[in-house]
Amino acid sequence: MILIVAVWISRLRVLGHQNEQQHEPPTIPEKIPLVSNTYQYITNNSAFLKRASEVLSSKKIAKFNLGNVPVYLVSGPQYIQTLLRSSSSLSSDKFILMVDENIHNMAPGDIARLTRDRSGRHSKRPNPGYEEHPDKERLWAGLHNLFIETIAQKDATDQLASSFSRFWGQKLDAFPTGERREMRVFDWLKRDMAEATIASVMGTLLLEMHPEILDGLWEFVDIALSLLYAPSPSSSPALVRWIWRKINPRPYQVRQRVHGIMADYLKEAFERFDREGPDANADWEPVFGSRSHREQAMFYKERGFEWGTRVGTSFGFLFGANSNTIPMAAWAMMYIFRDPTLLQAVREEVSTAALMEGGKLDVQKVLALPLLQSIYVETLRLHVALNVTREVVSEGMVLNAEYKLPKGALLQAPTSIAQKDETVWARDGHGANEFWAERHITYNKLGQREFSMVGRPSDFFPYGGGISVCPGRHFAKQEIMLSIAMLVSRFDIEFIDWTMPDGAPSDRPAEGDAKFCGAAAMPPDRDAKISMRRRT
Repeated sequence: MILIVAVWISRLRVLGHQNEQQHEPPTIPEKIPLVSNTYQYITNNSAFLKRASEVLSSKKIAKFNLGNVPVYLVSGPQYIQTLLRSSSSLSSDKFILMVDENIHNMAPGDIARLTRDRSGRHSKRPNPGYEEHPDKERLWAGLHNLFIETIAQKDATDQLASSFSRFWGQKLDAFPTGERREMRVFDWLKRDMAEATIASVMGTLLLEMHPEILDGLWEFVDIALSLLYAPSPSSSPALVRWIWRKINPRPYQVRQRVHGIMADYLKEAFERFDREGPDANADWEPVFGSRSHREQAMFYKERGFEWGTRVGTSFGFLFGANSNTIPMAAWAMMYIFRDPTLLQAVREEVSTAALMEGGKLDVQKVLALPLLQSIYVETLRLHVALNVTREVVSEGMVLNAEYKLPKGALLQAPTSIAQKDETVWARDGHGANEFWAERHITYNKLGQREFSMVGRPSDFFPYGGGISVCPGRHFAKQEIMLSIAMLVSRFDIEFIDWTMPDGAPSDRPAEGDAKFCGAAAMPPDRDAKISMRRRT
């Protein structure tokens, strides 16, 4: 761990003389300057943010050093709006590249191409000085537009939701009518819901060729943060990287194994798929799955990215589609199933979204259900712990006319602080750290529920924000809400008890797994044992 901290200090070193500040915000105290905060931030981000929140409670901004890099933590709408707003002074590119290099194992040459491309993400308005940049090398803009067209727009997400409903429905229909089964919620979703998601976004060929990809996926989820914070080729000497791999080989072994599976599948997929055939523009087909995955795979191929990059980014799409959504669905289900009154209320609400023919659900009606929306928001509010980060990329940026930030500094907004602010979220005796299904519900004159978000966008940003906001956020919402609605409408469910992940009895309910704090949704560290019987 000392080695990894040293690597981070060297990686994040700010070169050159920093601009003198107009005045400084409060600092987060530490025992050993440049070391204590850095070490705790990397090794126990949850505990670090708990200390930081005490400083942020008054000024809404606090400074610490991550190695030699000044970091400005912010909360409160006045600062968070600035961070999330599109700006030529702030960029998220460094951290996207960090994920590409360390998690996706993107080839050095491809990292260099992306680093050189500073033309921006807007296809028709390149950044000043890049008006003549060749279209083929406008990689950020190409990827951004691809994501918008194939996964962020309504027609695209509706198609993804339709595919997910079909495959999730097949999983639920496989249960014999009238038979009661016991299972653990999170354990079950990591198998059946993950299979439905993979089939929806990646197609059925991958699972047919390599059903073991499921186990590999969840192994990878477990080690992904170790890869993220590991020494990388662009920032660390070869000797440091070699030593680190010797000390901690498992993350690299897991990545090599799942990338090997993905390489075998992709090779077969490209051989089978006819780019000029009838499925060339299909919303879904069995080889590549969704249009989004197919177009991404073609983009990286046609733009000349190396094979290893293409393998890593394809697995990254699978990883991104499952690693946050399924833990959040598990949390929401646990909250509902442990409370029989809430379960009945959700079931009654879902029944209003049923179509006449066959009892199937109207997807758009499901997404508009007030109580289910409130549960969805509460779940993400409590369990997404993401430090949304921007790098200062211009000289002399002044934050809200108060603080002059040096180039190379980081601006961070932790969702786990903003989304648990008592002054924003506490309602009717229900504190901000408590799950309350009706926190975002109001009642009209007829006594009917209506969804009404308590916080503002600057108080609730589980998917990040600005131009780099998660493009899959709409599908994630559809997936979570549909998985719950389809389940409660088809099954009688009884909560039995809390268990350990392996099924052993637990002496307490589930809590968020703190090792994921700062970088992702925090999955439950316990499971919920339930009894299910398919309704007639």
